Amino acid sequence: MAIIAIQFGALIESEEGPTKSRAEKTAAGLRDPDIRTSGAAVDAVETEPTTVAACPAKFKPNLKVVTSSDNQVIESENTSQENDTTNLEVITSSDAQVTVSSIDIHDPIHPSSLTHLNLKERILKGGYKPILSLYPRKLQGHKFRSFHKEWYKQYDWLEYSPTADAAFCFSCRMFKGNEKNSGQIDSTFFEKGFSAWYRAGEAFKKHQLSKYHLNSSTALYNYLHNTSIASKINELHAYETSQKEIERQNNRITMNRLIDIVICLVKSGRPFRGHDESSHSVNQGLFKELVNLLSKYDTVLKKHLIEGPKHALYTSNRIQNDLIMSIHNVILQTIKINVQNSFISILADETSDVGHHEQISIIIRYFDEEKNRPIETLVSLQRLKSTTAQDIFNSLCSVLDLMNKHWEDVLSVCFDGASTMSGHLNGVQSKCKEKNNSIMYVHCYAHCLNLVLVDSIYEKSNSKGKQNRLIFNFLGTVQFIYNFIENSPMRHATLEKVAKETGDKLHTLKSCSNTRWACRAEAVKAIMNNYEVLIIAIENICENCPVPEMRAKGIGLL
Repeated sequence: MAIIAIQFGALIESEEGPTKSRAEKTAAGLRDPDIRTSGAAVDAVETEPTTVAACPAKFKPNLKVVTSSDNQVIESENTSQENDTTNLEVITSSDAQVTVSSIDIHDPIHPSSLTHLNLKERILKGGYKPILSLYPRKLQGHKFRSFHKEWYKQYDWLEYSPTADAAFCFSCRMFKGNEKNSGQIDSTFFEKGFSAWYRAGEAFKKHQLSKYHLNSSTALYNYLHNTSIASKINELHAYETSQKEIERQNNRITMNRLIDIVICLVKSGRPFRGHDESSHSVNQGLFKELVNLLSKYDTVLKKHLIEGPKHALYTSNRIQNDLIMSIHNVILQTIKINVQNSFISILADETSDVGHHEQISIIIRYFDEEKNRPIETLVSLQRLKSTTAQDIFNSLCSVLDLMNKHWEDVLSVCFDGASTMSGHLNGVQSKCKEKNNSIMYVHCYAHCLNLVLVDSIYEKSNSKGKQNRLIFNFLGTVQFIYNFIENSPMRHATLEKVAKETGDKLHTLKSCSNTRWACRAEAVKAIMNNYEVLIIAIENICENCPVPEMRAKGIGLL
């Protein structure tokens, strides 16, 4: 008589108490009503020697087949532990006995120990679907019922646990932690297992349409078909990088336009700021006005001003100063590269500006091998709080340090003839030669020419000055005409009125400079071009002027 014994790894309690031992069941024969009904076989059990059908290799239980003769029961290798293990026996014949004596870790009844590292591998294997020739039968109502393998085909999410003799849902068990299922109360299909076979069809259909199952199935599908989190992160990183690159390129294009505006204003010596730079101001300053003007015709700049972040429009006064300083640094670095292997000469002169600040301009002269000619470039304009030789020399030293040059690289220095600059004892010239004896001092040729011409006309002695008195008086008259006309807005208006009536083009009168001979030439040229107009204007002034002193001066000029 063959006996098929299916041994489970957990202790199964029957309605009558703990399961009987193998020997007791054998002695009892087939009298247990829970096991058989009538005759020598159980309902729906075939009479031929029964074998266990093949289970998928990935979930194949460890089955052990033993045989016996003369109705003797052969004990399994775990005889010493039979008090801790429950053996459920289904008798089909008197020829064989089959025992399932191992536990599969993939059995749904066991708690899942999956991590994000091996979750996908486990999901790809699919649900746990062991196929047995005979599933355990239970008396439910008035009939013995069991799990049917045909249900696997009807419900692809269905799993079966031989240990618990219960059905589970694969998708719900894998994704029971889905946030959308946080409110789920019924844990039958993913934790306890379903074994009420008499209403299996209705329960399976109901579960398949449940919100919990639909959420889990959606999560399973998305997990298998969507890209991984790492891939999503990489795609997001690539997208963010590309967007940042596009933004960077747009910012560079915008910055190029702002730099061109700065260069235009700097080259022309125009002021950047306005008294009121608010958005409702009529005059926001030249810089902002040019930015607004270009934005009307330039889409890139317009988009930047409208859509760009309001804290990064690059139009504030600090940004303007930063742009000016950046341009200065770039030009300075270029000059440093050009002079790093060249000898240089230093040209310096000091003067006062309209703010009555004394400033010194420093120029470096070097030979450019690429252009094959000498180059003079302004490198510094510094304010002087003192015009002593030592302070001026300190300014020259600071410029050499800025250019990474030494006094040994200086061939010559060029100043004016003032004693502070050209003095051979305590002047700047002597201090330069203390650093380098081979330095040559050159008196500025423009200053020399002016001094020669001035000395040639000014009366220095009674013997030599008389022959040049005519030129001396002529230049004095030129300066007097300038002072007479331009020192009074009314007299200047009379000159403009006469020029308009006569139809002559009026040339601006020039003052004679004390240090530049070229200014005298321009002053003489202006009087020569306006000579007829000046005669008529002075006559009108003498006739209508109420001030006797001015009338006398006019008559003297005529």
